[in-house]
Amino acid sequence: MFVPDLGVRARCTLSAPAVTCGRPITRGRFTVTQPDFANGADAEEARPDTDEEYLVVRNDEEQYSIWRADRELPAGWYQEGVRGGRQTCLDHIGVIWTDMRPLSLRRRLAGADA
Repeated sequence: MFVPDLGVRARCTLSAPAVTCGRPITRGRFTVTQPDFANGADAEEARPDTDEEYLVVRNDEEQYSIWRADRELPAGWYQEGVRGGRQTCLDHIGVIWTDMRPLSLRRRLAGADA
């Protein structure tokens, strides 16, 4: 699966069975790893404590992320409508993104139930 650089670079290493580069966040069965800003993972480019403005963005698979408002959106990503501080955008995603499965998988599973 292609995951675009959404304005935050993390120095990650692949290790079975997970990717490690910062503190993991678990939502249900899924674990997402954030950049380790405390250890200097591109802290100058993206700091959680800055006043930069972000957008909530969504792709065709209904996966959400944040994107710095001063940057052009990458192909396949669309503005979802919320604009604000980093934490405001992340909080919004936490409320609206309740099913982290890609849309194509949800549709395939719904077809199997029919």
